[in-house]
Amino acid sequence: NTYIPTGPLPHSSNSMSIDEEWEIGDTPDFSGIADDDSDEIRKALTSRVNSISVQEREAGLHDIHGIGGIDEKSILEEKVLVNKMRLVLSERLSWRESEAFRIADTASPAYARDASFLLMFLRCENYNVDAAVKRLFEFFKQKLRLFGPDKLGKKMITLADMSQDDMKSYSAGFYQLLPYRDHIGRAQFVYLPHFSTWDQRENVLRMTFHLCMTALMDEETQKKGAITVIHSLINDSSDPNPKARDPILMWQSTQLLQKAVPLRFAGSHICTNPSSISGKFFSSMARFASEAGIVRMRFHQGSFDEINEHLSTFGISNIQVVVSHSGDKKMEKHRELIKLIKAIEHARSLTPDKFIVLVPSSSDVLLGRGKPIQNHPGNMRLGLIAESQLAEYDEIANRQDKTKLAETTMTKMKNAGVRFLARDSGYWELAAERVARERVSSTFRTVRDRLKLNQGTGG
Repeated sequence: NTYIPTGPLPHSSNSMSIDEEWEIGDTPDFSGIADDDSDEIRKALTSRVNSISVQEREAGLHDIHGIGGIDEKSILEEKVLVNKMRLVLSERLSWRESEAFRIADTASPAYARDASFLLMFLRCENYNVDAAVKRLFEFFKQKLRLFGPDKLGKKMITLADMSQDDMKSYSAGFYQLLPYRDHIGRAQFVYLPHFSTWDQRENVLRMTFHLCMTALMDEETQKKGAITVIHSLINDSSDPNPKARDPILMWQSTQLLQKAVPLRFAGSHICTNPSSISGKFFSSMARFASEAGIVRMRFHQGSFDEINEHLSTFGISNIQVVVSHSGDKKMEKHRELIKLIKAIEHARSLTPDKFIVLVPSSSDVLLGRGKPIQNHPGNMRLGLIAESQLAEYDEIANRQDKTKLAETTMTKMKNAGVRFLARDSGYWELAAERVARERVSSTFRTVRDRLKLNQGTGG
């Protein structure tokens, strides 16, 4: 089924009538959702989870707890799969489902069949070519519905492609991408339903599409996927925001993410106040999820601190940068993100293939100053490596040989997948070899000085 709502397309005065030309699938009947009985919902969800195989349940448990992930493939294996996907695409051009893809392919084959673009779909579907092709067709179908045919062949939808109402929703900060990853490197999205601000549902869908595709600029996100936290701790029984509990929008957003956007969501955490009416709403909406989606859901109720403790058992942290103890949204990181996205989109407009990292991984070494940089896991690991080699470093009298040791250490780390990142115009990019090597050398000196200071103070 297709699921994006009807209505006028933005920036598309010459658009075809999508609603007339394309069949619109059925949206579930949400009438009576407010009268759902909590016990009956729980029984229904349990029954559906029990209907799937043990292997499927175990896969869901592994995802929600951050165990495992997609099967890692070599560069050569990925090339073979991309070529296979291209062949399948050509074979299925006559399929009705490929209509939007054909339009994009005609307008810009270099984009529609680009290897790095197709890889996003393969990684999302754990390298299942048929599933990746199906998702790709759906991606272009929904891109056409949301942005119109004039944007279908455009490689990167940017903030400039958003309408004024789209940006009003975007800037409201009720859907945010955290600047931190979870314990295994997954992107973290937080949805604050009480602050939902939109004129048309399409405003939220376009925002969601853009934010997810922005997150996918990072290869780490393509491989590790993402998790969603729905944070709704405000007691809304006395002054509810009806847009916070719109079942049609919730359904459409979920379907867009599950079937079209090439981002694998490995878990959803619904956090509510026991006295709020939102908890019942989200429980009721869970009935419309797939069995695979249900097994990857967790419901949490309690205070802010209790919720944070629950989430930490799943490797999720730093929610406090988005929401306060009282449940109010925080905007600082979101405003920084929008500013960062603008800088990235400008840089990519000048150099389309420019290597940029939006959210560093835990293994990356970040160049810069300050506590957040020092406490980044990759930087702390570099400190431990330097400490383990400090005796060898101190035995070397020649400065040139010390530099060689630093270079050897840097090379070994890079071969293990570590990236040395420097910040430019707000975003991260690969540091020059000389700059990265100097960071390793300075880490040796910093560790040596710290140990001497500790010895001198009896620490």
